[in-house]
Amino acid sequence: MTVAEPLTSIADVRSRSVAPRWDAVVKRHISELKRGSPVRECADGILAGAELTSEDCSTLLSALTTESSAQWRERFVAASCLGASPPPPEWIARVRDGLRRVLRIDEFLDPAGRLHRACTLTLRAVVIVTVVVITAHLATTGLEFPPLLEILGASIALYLLLIAPVVIASGVAEDKWISLAQAAAARSLGHLADPLAARLVAKAIRGPWVEVRQAAEYALPSVLAAMQPEHYGMLPPEATTTLCQLMWESSPEQAGRILDALGRAGAGAAAESVRRFAAQSLSNENRKAAERILPVLEERLRNETATARLLRPAESPENPAEVLLRPVGSATAVPEEQLLRAAAAEEIVRAEHIE
Repeated sequence: MTVAEPLTSIADVRSRSVAPRWDAVVKRHISELKRGSPVRECADGILAGAELTSEDCSTLLSALTTESSAQWRERFVAASCLGASPPPPEWIARVRDGLRRVLRIDEFLDPAGRLHRACTLTLRAVVIVTVVVITAHLATTGLEFPPLLEILGASIALYLLLIAPVVIASGVAEDKWISLAQAAAARSLGHLADPLAARLVAKAIRGPWVEVRQAAEYALPSVLAAMQPEHYGMLPPEATTTLCQLMWESSPEQAGRILDALGRAGAGAAAESVRRFAAQSLSNENRKAAERILPVLEERLRNETATARLLRPAESPENPAEVLLRPVGSATAVPEEQLLRAAAAEEIVRAEHIE
C-alpha cells in the first residue's frame, strides 16, 4: 500500500520510514473486522492483489462516509483501501471527494467541537444517572419521592465515580480513531494524486496529531506534483494561503515543491508571500524559483483584481421581463415587433440546451 518515490528530504525519509509499520497497522485492523462484513471482504481482496471494482468503491465509500461514531475502524480500513489500488475512472472523483470529507473533520478535533461533544455526553450521563437514582430510591422506600438535594448529591457522586472516567476514556479513544482515519485518508489522497486536496494536506501537516502529520508529509509531494495549470482557479482561496504558510515552515526541498505548484496553479494572492520569500530564503535555488514564478503570480493578481472591479449596472430595470433585445452591432433600426423580450430569449436558450 505504498508508493515508491525518491527520498529527497529529511521529511520524506521520516514519513516514508513509517510505511512498513503503517501497512502492518492496516493489516492488523483488517484482521480485527468481523468476518463476512462487506468492508472486510473488500479489504481481504485488495490485500490478495485484486483491483478495486465499482462494487468495492460503493461499499468502501458507504463505510467511509458513515456518521456513526462506533464504526471508526471501518472508516479507517475503508480510507486505507481506497488508496491501495486505482479505482475505476468513473469513481475517481467520488473517491477523492469522500477522502477529502474525512480529512475535513475538524469539528471533532478543535477545542470547541471537543467541548461540545464532552458536554453532550455529560448531559446524557447525568440524565441516566438521575433516573437510576430516583428509581432505586422509589424501589427501596415505596412511593416516597426523594428530596431534590439528595437526588442531586447522589447523581453527582455516581457520575464522578463511574461515568466521568468512561466519558473521558471514550473521548480519547474516539479522537485516536479519528486521527487514524484522517491519516489513512491523507495517504490515500497522496496515492491518488488529488490536486484539490492541497489545502487539506498542507493544513494537516500543521495539525496536532502525529499520525496525521506523518501521513500528510507522505502525501504532499504527490499532491503538489498533480497541481497543473488547468487547476488554476479550481482550488479554494484558502489553498494558496495555507501553502504559503507551509512554505515558510518547510525544508528547502519541500518549499521548492510548493513554489513550483504555486507557479503552476496558485492564485495571485501568493505574489506578496513569494516576493518576500525570494528576498529572505537561504536557498539560492529557491530564491531563483521564487523570482521565476513571481511575474506569473503578479500577472494573475492583476487579472483577478481587474475581474473583481468590472463595472456593473448601478440598478436593475423595474421589469426585466419587458426588456427588448437588439442584435449586437446592428446599425439599422429594427421594428419592436421583431425583437425578442429577455424572458423569451432565456426560454429559447434553455430549450436549445435541453435538446
